[in-house]
Amino acid sequence: NPSLSAVMNRTQPSYAFFAEDTEALQETYRHIWGPLYVAGVEIEAGETRQWQVWVPGTYRADAALEVNGEVFAKGQTVQLQRGSVELASVQGNATGLTWNALKSVPAQPEPSRPFWTDF
Repeated sequence: NPSLSAVMNRTQPSYAFFAEDTEALQETYRHIWGPLYVAGVEIEAGETRQWQVWVPGTYRADAALEVNGEVFAKGQTVQLQRGSVELASVQGNATGLTWNALKSVPAQPEPSRPFWTDF
């Protein structure tokens, strides 16, 4: 959908979504490959922040990361309920959480844009 793609790629303002919905989508899903986004969050090196979990479930740590004061190593999983959690990078690394249902990304190169065209 071109409207959703514009929101997720932050390429143009969306008139199809309320501002609050746009923010929730951008903060809840992270780009994985081509047109695919999955629930998760990216954390910059040295960053500590609150993250609103809108998609409850099991998440996998991309690198060492602290969730509500508990440290998780790369590849470890954490069960998150809907609500706010405090996330922090550890060891000065960029990291993040990715919804654990995603086991791998496609091996082939991403398709070229545009992913959708109007008929």
